[in-house]
Amino acid sequence: MTTSYLTAPQAEKTQRTYRYLVEMASNELELDRDGIPVPKHLQIVDVVVTEPGVKAIKALIAATDWLSGYTTVSHWIPSDCSEF
Repeated sequence: MTTSYLTAPQAEKTQRTYRYLVEMASNELELDRDGIPVPKHLQIVDVVVTEPGVKAIKALIAATDWLSGYTTVSHWIPSDCSEF
């Protein structure tokens, strides 16, 4: 699993930002050893947004072409993040 970084363009000009780790699964599938379709790729995206919550996360991810073949699986606040 790889980690990528994604920051909202306006985050550099804002004093308050919110950081999340977002697990993404590719829409491309492959069969596991039992013949069940599973995502071919998984990755963690370290996301910084200017509004808290899933709506801001999804909006930022939707605005990026390089994540268009992925679906959000889950998100969480990283344990090393003291902003909340």
